[in-house]
Amino acid sequence: MRLHRLISTIFMWLFVTPVSAQVLNPFSMFPIGARAFGMQGAMAAASVDYSGTFYNPASIAFMQYANLGLMHTDMSLQRTLDVLGVVSPVTYRNVIAGSFGSYTIRNIEARRSNTLRPDYLFNSYVRMGWLSYAYRFHRRFALGINFKLLSSRLDYATAFGTGIDVGIMLKMNNRLHLAMVSQDLAASFNWDTHLKEHIMPVHLLGFAFYPLSYVLLSGDVSQVGSRYTWAVGTEVRMIGALLIRSGLDERAASFGGGISLPLSNQTFLLLNYAYTPDPIVLGEYIHAFDINVRLF
Repeated sequence: MRLHRLISTIFMWLFVTPVSAQVLNPFSMFPIGARAFGMQGAMAAASVDYSGTFYNPASIAFMQYANLGLMHTDMSLQRTLDVLGVVSPVTYRNVIAGSFGSYTIRNIEARRSNTLRPDYLFNSYVRMGWLSYAYRFHRRFALGINFKLLSSRLDYATAFGTGIDVGIMLKMNNRLHLAMVSQDLAASFNWDTHLKEHIMPVHLLGFAFYPLSYVLLSGDVSQVGSRYTWAVGTEVRMIGALLIRSGLDERAASFGGGISLPLSNQTFLLLNYAYTPDPIVLGEYIHAFDINVRLF
């Protein structure tokens, strides 16, 4: 009888008790927004649009205009990345935003045995929605926070999770801006297979420097666990409404551009494009596009 209880206990511990693992948030592998793609993601202190909610929620505290952004990116292996974001100032000091992102892989082949022909095809995705709030304590200092809801699906398994981001933005003067961000704090995926995946937090230090009014130089240093990475980016406003961008990190370089089109005295349409190596599939390149509307 005791042996039977012992075997039952071991069985329950192995197959029912949640197992822990550590993973990186898939959205941390890709820049969010075509502007960020073109500057290789060096955006912690350089964000000026809807993508700032992802890189540093404190950055939107300095946006005194409503902003709507939509990005779509097709990649190899039938992968897509879509992001939608809305930023709305509430008062001079308070800004809120809502964003949604979806990273999808379609037509993955599933096999129950070692055969050439798959038994069936399935889709996998990771989706994330996040609400942002930023408060400007001073004309040069702001604090922001994100509340995240995550969901994922892999074949028949599904997972849900939550997370928090915290960011600080400090404008030393009109030329130099500094940022500090912690992403995915206390974040995890809880699978219906009883697996719990802890999402590794990402810590960022960034700067944005404007040597001239039409030139931006930015840089980020990020930490994930014991690993450190870096990225730098540039943006130059050419004659008229044309923007030219480039970026570099330890793996590759990226390029991009944008154009600002006035729709009215208070409404501007920004079209952005970026060309960058795929951070996951070696030798592949990504064409990223987004549409950005600003209401002043």
